[in-house]
Amino acid sequence: MDEVEDAVNWCNAHDIQIITHANGEGASDMLIAAIGAAQAKYGARPIRPTLVHGQFLREDQIDSYQCHGVFLPA
Repeated sequence: MDEVEDAVNWCNAHDIQIITHANGEGASDMLIAAIGAAQAKYGARPIRPTLVHGQFLREDQIDSYQCHGVFLPA
């Protein structure tokens, strides 16, 4: 989890868009938590996180991604 948070924080601090894979519910839970923490720390950034290959998502995870402004390509 620390590595995910570190990577997301670093990208937010440097205004670098993250394009991620998060296959499985556990991976999505970690990514959602990391994005939420980074947004709370750095505020609104001129970047839009993107999730590609987000298989096996629960509906609440989709809602969380959308709440955080994560682009979910179809």
